[in-house]
Amino acid sequence: MGRTTSKKMIPLLLLRILWIHADKDHMISMEYICDRLEDEFESERRMGRPALRKLVSSNIRQLNLFFHETQWCLNEGEELQICEKAIANPEQPGGYIKVYCLNDRLFSDTEIRMLHDSILFSPGVDDGCASRILDKLKRCAGKYFGSWFEYVKYRETFKRCQCERLFQYLMEIGKAIKKIRKITFRYRKNGKLSDRVYTVTPYFMVISGGWYYLICNTAGKDNLSHYRIDRMQQVAMHPMEQGKCMSQLEGVDSSFESHDIWRNIRECPMKSR
Repeated sequence: MGRTTSKKMIPLLLLRILWIHADKDHMISMEYICDRLEDEFESERRMGRPALRKLVSSNIRQLNLFFHETQWCLNEGEELQICEKAIANPEQPGGYIKVYCLNDRLFSDTEIRMLHDSILFSPGVDDGCASRILDKLKRCAGKYFGSWFEYVKYRETFKRCQCERLFQYLMEIGKAIKKIRKITFRYRKNGKLSDRVYTVTPYFMVISGGWYYLICNTAGKDNLSHYRIDRMQQVAMHPMEQGKCMSQLEGVDSSFESHDIWRNIRECPMKSR
């Protein structure tokens, strides 16, 4: 991170240091905070360490006051606060030092691990997207994240999605469903992209076995169809043509759970179209 000379940045730098370097099991001292600020705040040498300690203490009080007055909670319940605790000073017998950390985080390490593994083992997410999401997710944790999980080893046991635009397609299909419009796309079967352009009326999407499916009506037919969305290419919403109402289809009632398509998706997810 580049250096700054503005004292106005101290609260943000202080929060950044506490977020990355401290947690309830690894509280950090005033000296540690000042050492970190020395790398971020050019004026530190001119003001001296005693003045910097005073500045940090003042900012901790102001931040805690701000958190209290705004009732700022990362999770429901307890307000965010910078915790302070006195512990024995290992360098001075009989003395003590104050250590600090944030009392809460947006996600606990266990919650981040759950989200991390859910993404890691989701076949419907391509490698590039998974890598980007996991990098962002890890930024929600401190530097000690994963220390309790270092002995967990992973093995790839499934084939990942190869569609890099999957989530763009999900958004485009969602818009079409909301506007009751038809969509067009090309479809990949047995690894080969078909020359045919499909026109369908989308009704909703489901997730089964980690894959996204579109439940729809294919133009020219009077029943429901389903397609694996990661196998679609060139998905586009028709600018004008309205979709067919589901009530006009044969053998379709309000209880979709009983429909053959849903049973087929659940029983044979890899064989779907």
